[in-house]
Amino acid sequence: MEFEMLDVRLEELFDVVDVFLILESNFTAYGTRKDLHLLRKLEAGQYAKYRRKIVHVFLDHFPVGGHKDGWLADGLHRNYIGTHGLRKISGWDAADLFVLTDADEVPSRQTLAFLKYHDGYTEPVAVKVHWSVFGFFWSPGYDGPNQRPKSQTLFVCVTLGMLAYVFRYQAYYIRSAPVFLQKHQMDVKFYRQVGGRVGPWTVGGRNATAAGWHCSWCLDPERIRNKLASAQNGDFPRWGDYPEKLSIAYIESVVRRGVWFDEKSFMVKIDPVKFAPRSVLANHSKYSYLITNKYV
Repeated sequence: MEFEMLDVRLEELFDVVDVFLILESNFTAYGTRKDLHLLRKLEAGQYAKYRRKIVHVFLDHFPVGGHKDGWLADGLHRNYIGTHGLRKISGWDAADLFVLTDADEVPSRQTLAFLKYHDGYTEPVAVKVHWSVFGFFWSPGYDGPNQRPKSQTLFVCVTLGMLAYVFRYQAYYIRSAPVFLQKHQMDVKFYRQVGGRVGPWTVGGRNATAAGWHCSWCLDPERIRNKLASAQNGDFPRWGDYPEKLSIAYIESVVRRGVWFDEKSFMVKIDPVKFAPRSVLANHSKYSYLITNKYV
């Protein structure tokens, strides 16, 4: 598991988020059995400072057909949070916000505070985030001719009302919300009739501070190898199927050179001071290999 980014999430967002629903399975995305690493850490008291807001959601099965089609596993993980995770909390309101992110995606505190304490905007809400790879020192490239490091716009947020009335708790579809809404116009119409404000809305823009961070593969080489081997059978090419890509020496070399596993897609250097979360910069000893490329 990407515990560094979990730590960043908790440090950045603890005072503005009411509940962290964190799903963990005893199967990898590829369908191989694994230990419940997060649960063990919780039981050992490693997150005692944050424990009162963490709800551990255990997924105990792998979908039929998930070995052949990895997107089935991806869909199950996201949907399970909506269909089963919410059952673990009570007292929520239709106006409360549901924010769905991957382990390596963290909205900024300012973004969530704005969404939480203001109203009048439409939903679903997308956040434009800084995108880095291997650490906060490489970006996948530039956005257009303006030479700004790449960003991503991710649909991550709806109210619990929209999740219930429109998405029917199928949280997987939040990521492709505009397409989903077009296909479910009757549900959208009903939701509008009961007061819902429907329309894609984005936080962060070309000339604004990014609304969060997406740090892909921001792990040490050993866990990058584990992630390659356990990746779903859906993102092709699946680099975990290439033995030469699983060498620690090779993984260290791609991090050092700033190149993707295809040996064709080269990255651009970025300044961690400008593109890393405040909590990362404030704790250099803990996050040193995410701030400095130690293989150069």
